[in-house]
Amino acid sequence: MIVAIGHTKGGVGKSTIAVQLATYLSVIKKIKKVWVIDTDPQKSVSDSFMERNSTSKVSISCASYTNGKELRQQITTNKDYWEQIIIDIGGRDSNAFRSALMLADVLIIPTIPRSYDLAALNDLYSILEDAWGVGSQVKAKAFLSCADSQGSANIEAIEYIKQFPEITFINSPINRRKAIGLASACGLSVFEYTPKDQKACIEIENLAKQIYGE
Repeated sequence: MIVAIGHTKGGVGKSTIAVQLATYLSVIKKIKKVWVIDTDPQKSVSDSFMERNSTSKVSISCASYTNGKELRQQITTNKDYWEQIIIDIGGRDSNAFRSALMLADVLIIPTIPRSYDLAALNDLYSILEDAWGVGSQVKAKAFLSCADSQGSANIEAIEYIKQFPEITFINSPINRRKAIGLASACGLSVFEYTPKDQKACIEIENLAKQIYGE
């Protein structure tokens, strides 16, 4: 399966979730052929896995393609080799973003429960409609990223997301947890990072199961 993690809004946790899903598949599910593709010119995910692969016995393959044409060529050529492919899409509309929507089976949309971030869903939905209009079969699923542990913001965000008929809401929030950010920066799963944050592990596992199944 090809899973893209994307949003036109920056800073919503795309790269963090890409790292956590990839490491969950490799470390917990023991899937050997996981391929991560970084389309963001900042190459945060590439840097994280470069650090991981210099020290960990469980390496994870990561490539960087910021051009849409090259992205299409590489995935079309190599997709049958890999069991799971994860594409981290940069936080802006680009040819790589639109190419990823044509290639992916699922788009996972991290959404912060704040007004500016929610409003950005309108721009993203327009791009999705364009992709669907030219034949994309990608399914769109959103979850709360950097969610609040209490208060009404989460509830309001969920209601806003549900206004978009073709975006499925995943009820597996990822709260603001230091362990998730620190682990991801090193290319590590929260299950590998010490000290282990059990709540972070539960949240990542729940999200992964919503995406990939048991």
